[in-house]
Amino acid sequence: YLRAAARLLLLPSVVATCSLLAVDPQDTGPMVRGTVRDEPTGRPISRAIVSVRDAADGASAQETNTDDAGKFSLRVVKRGRYSIEARKPGYVTGYPTGANGLTLDLRAGGSTDDLLLSLTKGAIVVGAVVHPSGETPPGRVFALRRRSWQESSPFGIVAAAELDEQGRYRLFGLPPGIYRLAVAPPSYPPGQDPLPPMYYPGVQTQNDAKTIILRPGDEIRLSDFPWLAPSSLHRIRGTVRGASVEGGGTVVSIYTQDFPLPFASIKTAPNGTFAFDSIPPGSYEMGASAPIAG
Repeated sequence: YLRAAARLLLLPSVVATCSLLAVDPQDTGPMVRGTVRDEPTGRPISRAIVSVRDAADGASAQETNTDDAGKFSLRVVKRGRYSIEARKPGYVTGYPTGANGLTLDLRAGGSTDDLLLSLTKGAIVVGAVVHPSGETPPGRVFALRRRSWQESSPFGIVAAAELDEQGRYRLFGLPPGIYRLAVAPPSYPPGQDPLPPMYYPGVQTQNDAKTIILRPGDEIRLSDFPWLAPSSLHRIRGTVRGASVEGGGTVVSIYTQDFPLPFASIKTAPNGTFAFDSIPPGSYEMGASAPIAG
């Protein structure tokens, strides 16, 4: 049933009107309560940020902080399916324990109590990349993590860190797992000799790279590894054809077979031609992408 109420003040020779606002008790937003704890110690984590987002589009974010006992409570605007996560600097983002697909179905007028979110302390890896010239060029170190503990599972990028002027890097907040590290240019530098990706401890292919096992809260300092210039360089030229490439602007990219980011990218000329200079020896894949005409 619906309830409505209003007060009217009637004065002589005045006609009073009012609008009645009907409030449905079922429109009350659901309440979410729970606790954020450290994994694996089980200790409560204070001042963690708990975020609730619409599972459909990631919008309508609402946030709150945990108290000294690691507890939180939050009322969302409306019923629906929501994703919930907890985060704190130095920890890996945590999600509800036992949640189906990391989402919860929150119903109007109800509440979700005793929700448990666990945060794992992230690992830290520091080190340096050295160049024979003594001056390390701009670049980034990538942390590639095996997607599962199975030997055949592929590696994917989970974090990256810029090299400073001394070639030093610091990767932090890394989830537990098996890792390989790679150093690569920040982007293709036209007119310069780019350095190919190189893997720790100084090898040119990912299969030869050393694996690193990281556990919660590990802090590891690795030995320096070299970033060597190739012994020879090559030139690649070609043409991209098709109606969508007329006028130029198509991006041609070169990928090494075992690194997930483009090694080199360049835009085509108005006639669809392109040219890469100073490409080191290796096995590559090439692709082209054109803007969609409006």
